[in-house]
Amino acid sequence: MADADGIGALKAKVSATHRRMRLLALAQAWWPLAVFVIAFLALALSGLTDSLPRPVAAMMTLVFLAGGMIFLIRGSRRYSKV
Repeated sequence: MADADGIGALKAKVSATHRRMRLLALAQAWWPLAVFVIAFLALALSGLTDSLPRPVAAMMTLVFLAGGMIFLIRGSRRYSKV
């Protein structure tokens, strides 16, 4: 007969492995969006957008918004629950 404690330990290991696989899938799907958002925040917080002419800053904001939407859609398509 199987040891009940051994089965519980095995279930815990399988659960931990499943959690790590889910985190890996999330990271692989969403890293481009995270990098894109961090780059935009770095530019905005450094004051670069304030030093640019208004039309250029507005265009840069629109480009980052469109790029963010593209990466959001791509990330949602790439992520599959494990």
